Amino acid sequence: MSDTTPQKSVEINWEASVKVLIEMVQHEDSWFSKHQPLTNEDYQQLLALPSGGMTQVSHTLLMEAIKREVYLSFYALKSKEDLEGRVYQVMSEILKREIPRVVENLKLEGL
Repeated sequence: MSDTTPQKSVEINWEASVKVLIEMVQHEDSWFSKHQPLTNEDYQQLLALPSGGMTQVSHTLLMEAIKREVYLSFYALKSKEDLEGRVYQVMSEILKREIPRVVENLKLEGL
């Protein structure tokens, strides 16, 4: 069931943003990525957040991935009809495929 509550218009102060650099590189048929605060000031802003900003960065990157998939699926479907179902399907397939791989490749050195 979808939430049909109208969303409030929110003024965002983008000048106060924390900037995170995302790097992408292709190796053979796969794409790899990493991210880090863009500047030391951004790093300090993240450190001031609970858990050093890890939760906020994780949630924000996930939301960006979801938004990207919504846009890609919309362009593929050329309609909002069944858009939500299409995004759930694609994201579920990605999660099922990628989570085991990321867990397997987790490096715990230096922790």
